[in-house]
Amino acid sequence: MLHLAAERWADEEAGARAVVADRPLVARAIARVALAASQARKGALAAAGGPVPQRVKALLAPPVPRRSGAMAASAVLVAACCASLALTAHDTERLFEAAMRAHAAGAGLRAR
Repeated sequence: MLHLAAERWADEEAGARAVVADRPLVARAIARVALAASQARKGALAAAGGPVPQRVKALLAPPVPRRSGAMAASAVLVAACCASLALTAHDTERLFEAAMRAHAAGAGLRAR
C-alpha cells in the first residue's frame, strides 16, 4: 500500500509540476514500460494486473484538487494539542511542587 502511494505521488508530480507536466503522456509512458517489462519476462502480464492499471487510470482522470484548507486546519489542531499538553505538564509540575512543600511543612510540624 505504501509503495503504491509513493508511486502515485511520483506519477502526480511528473504529470502536474515536473518537467513533463502532461498527465496523459505520463500515463502512456507508465503503460509502455509495464508492457515492455512484461514482454522481457516472457509471458508475465505485469501490465494486466497490480497497480499499473490503477496508476494509468488515475492519471487519465482529472487531477484531485489540493485540500489546503484541511491541511491548515490539521496544522492548527496539532499546534493546539501540543500547546495544551505543554500547559498541562507545567501545571502538573506546579501541583507536585506544592504537594512536596506541603508534605515537608507537615513533616516539620510533627517532629516538634
